[in-house]
Amino acid sequence: MDKLNVTFKSGETIISTQQVDNGGFASKPDYNSDTFMGWTLDGTNIVDVTTCQINQDTTFTAKFGEWKIVFNDSVHSGTYAGNTSLEIYTPGVKAGDKIKFGCPNFKVNDGREFAGGGFNDWNGFIYSGGGNGNFEGNQAWYEGDPYNNYDYMGPGEVELRSDESWTTCVGRVSWSEYNYMTFTVTVTRDDYITISWTSTVPFYISEIMVWNIEALR
Repeated sequence: MDKLNVTFKSGETIISTQQVDNGGFASKPDYNSDTFMGWTLDGTNIVDVTTCQINQDTTFTAKFGEWKIVFNDSVHSGTYAGNTSLEIYTPGVKAGDKIKFGCPNFKVNDGREFAGGGFNDWNGFIYSGGGNGNFEGNQAWYEGDPYNNYDYMGPGEVELRSDESWTTCVGRVSWSEYNYMTFTVTVTRDDYITISWTSTVPFYISEIMVWNIEALR
């Protein structure tokens, strides 16, 4: 069977080359950058590499964009025990957008008012205003370490992004078990972002604030 050459380029730089059977499909190379949007055949329209049938020697070209604020506001939200995702109304984002945004206030817990052994429902992030669980005062992060201590992370915020997950320790829920949470961000429909998470034990986002959403356009 004939083999065809598939080349992936960023500008004049060759990122990857592959040999693909005639009528087959290429594999996306392991490539990313802050402003990378996707691969194109014509320099303009982003395509799904894995569904483009290769019938001739083919070159995919990287497309880049600029970060633009599409939601210049802030919003508070939250959910309940048992949930593993949260959809937030943020008009201006579009399905498939690559986004990033600041998260200055954040509270997670395990749904128990008192978990015993000193590990209560504040187990996890404590979040602004000096680590007292209130959304007041200066914005300052406190992160629970595996020993349930809280370390000052400085003024500012955590940045969440759709192109990479974020994992952090949110204290421990027993003397022998630490809790780690991994957060991912997606935009699957216009005007909404979705924050999903997995955790060592079932924690959830009870309160969160997001603001100044930027999209790569």
